Amino acid sequence: MYDTLSLSIEPSDIVFNKLLNSLDNPKPKRNLHTGINETTGHLANMRVWFCDTFPQKLKITGSLAKFHYGDNLQKLTRSETEQAIQKLSETLTVDMKQAKVQRLDIGANFVLSKPCAEYQACLGEIPRMKRSTLTSAQGEGVYFQNSKRTLAIYNKVKDCQKLRQPIPEVFQGRHVLRYELRYMKNISAQLKLQTVTAQDLYSEIFYIDILNRWRDCYFSINKNEGYRMRDDIDIEKPKDLINYFAAIGIQQLGGTGKVLELLKVSQQSGKLTKQRAYSLRNKVHEITTIPKLVEPNNSIKELDSKVEKATAYYR
Repeated sequence: MYDTLSLSIEPSDIVFNKLLNSLDNPKPKRNLHTGINETTGHLANMRVWFCDTFPQKLKITGSLAKFHYGDNLQKLTRSETEQAIQKLSETLTVDMKQAKVQRLDIGANFVLSKPCAEYQACLGEIPRMKRSTLTSAQGEGVYFQNSKRTLAIYNKVKDCQKLRQPIPEVFQGRHVLRYELRYMKNISAQLKLQTVTAQDLYSEIFYIDILNRWRDCYFSINKNEGYRMRDDIDIEKPKDLINYFAAIGIQQLGGTGKVLELLKVSQQSGKLTKQRAYSLRNKVHEITTIPKLVEPNNSIKELDSKVEKATAYYR
């Protein structure tokens, strides 16, 4: 479930030459402003920064899932997280278990039965978080943000296309929605812990807690199920579109009976004449007797179920 993370540690026993040999294209340099000797480079997909001026500092940022699997499309389990941290330690010749976690993303991909936009359209607001959307040729997503964390729900296939990443065969031609919870800073304070280290990530207690938070954040989103256009309905003329939206409005107000009751109240209060009320009632009957244009949108229930099942097994 883990994806991008940032680790920071102040080791005292780094063998500089071994560290350099472990990196791809290392670039040592001296920072002219601070006088500190810095080295930057990559370990596979992970970005590495090292300062060998006392106290030594090492920072690593990148997708732990991609480091372990070669991509971030597969689910990184608790046991595989331990393996990935061990692999980092052995490659860098630095024990990374005590490294502090400064950023942490938890995410999962869901193969769904309908286009991603249909599920995203049902997502409303979260208290004390700003909602924003991205819909373009480069991707589709709904984002909820505050100063410390972000919830991102986006089209994973389009994201791969944007990043020019190969799309796995299992995802090709399918609707894949990704949900991520990103802790951007002050992680220990948000989790009410003194500190969060790399070895905590594969602790059973921590893993269960963080997955529960991931799930609970999703269910904190206010959702509007509403109605959707039936798949077998063709919209060809402006009148068809007007009737479609009218049918949705009638359903969301409570159905035909509720709308007719509202018209009756308006007539009794003098807002509508008897003739006008009669005409509007006929229009309501006309719209609601057309072969059904809309049906209840149960899409969000499918996504709810997928998120719930993702936390059923804490391995």
